[in-house]
Amino acid sequence: MGMTAPAILFLETYKPLAFLGAQFLWFAQPFLNLGFNQADVRDLTLLVEDRAGVEELIARLEGLQTDKA
Repeated sequence: MGMTAPAILFLETYKPLAFLGAQFLWFAQPFLNLGFNQADVRDLTLLVEDRAGVEELIARLEGLQTDKA
């Protein structure tokens, strides 16, 4: 099981704030690019900017969890 369940719980809790979190990521992107790949930060920001992206991420995590079971 690992960290899948806590990650799903966090994402479910985070859904109402997804847009604000994405705006923070856009703001912090120049600093985040110092430690992370620029394309990865951009892709994460685009993913969490829309609620449907968060839903898709949760669905993928749940699919991984059922595949391991």
